[in-house]
Amino acid sequence: MAKSALKTHILKRTGQASLSFQGEEISQIETSFDNGHSDYSGRVGIAEAITLYRVSDGMLAVSLWLRTLWDGQQDTYSVEICGSASDVRSFLEGNDVAPRFIDALLDMADIVDIDSYPPRLALRNSAS
Repeated sequence: MAKSALKTHILKRTGQASLSFQGEEISQIETSFDNGHSDYSGRVGIAEAITLYRVSDGMLAVSLWLRTLWDGQQDTYSVEICGSASDVRSFLEGNDVAPRFIDALLDMADIVDIDSYPPRLALRNSAS
């Protein structure tokens, strides 16, 4: 990672102190509240904003903002530091993010999740 691409990111977390790190944003995806939209989250009254970062030490940071339309509920913010694409997938699956959005996030970042892709794709992507 080029030094010039590094930026200080400060990510909000619900119920915890914000997390600060040096790195670069490598992909982002947002889902929709609207069930008629192709990016519908699949959850009534909930939409997600997910951002993936490469941290200066090579780890990955994933930020998940769950936005809600429900009265009495607050938006929530989560951040997870991950060692691999599989860890990113596990974190997002644990927060009920639809697999197609996880795949899109990892694909945009050009990161292969060996446990989820057929081996031929993993070999093709790792050869470059």
